[in-house]
Amino acid sequence: MEVCFQAKGPIRATSASLRHSHSNMGSKPFKPHTPLIRFPDRRDNPKPNVSEVLRSAALPSHPSISQHSKGSKSPDWLKHQGPPDTAEIIKTLPQKYRRKLVSQEEMEFIQRGGPE
Repeated sequence: MEVCFQAKGPIRATSASLRHSHSNMGSKPFKPHTPLIRFPDRRDNPKPNVSEVLRSAALPSHPSISQHSKGSKSPDWLKHQGPPDTAEIIKTLPQKYRRKLVSQEEMEFIQRGGPE
């Protein structure tokens, strides 16, 4: 039996201890990769045009609001009701802070869990 003494440096493994640790590693089977990220299948859905989305977000959807704003100028309290929606944030966000688009190839790479 070999005894390892620790001096002021790291512990050095002996060849017998390495053989023992490697023999235990072979007994455990590897688990298959289970992806943690799932991208929705968007191949069938057409991509919305950004200008159309911004235009539709600017139109009032509630009939009472549209009736109220027809007769006169819209009051300030209608303009400032809560936090801005996503379309408003997108319009005001500088280009360098906008999300970069993920290509189809990159999504498939992430889905696979890495290179094949």
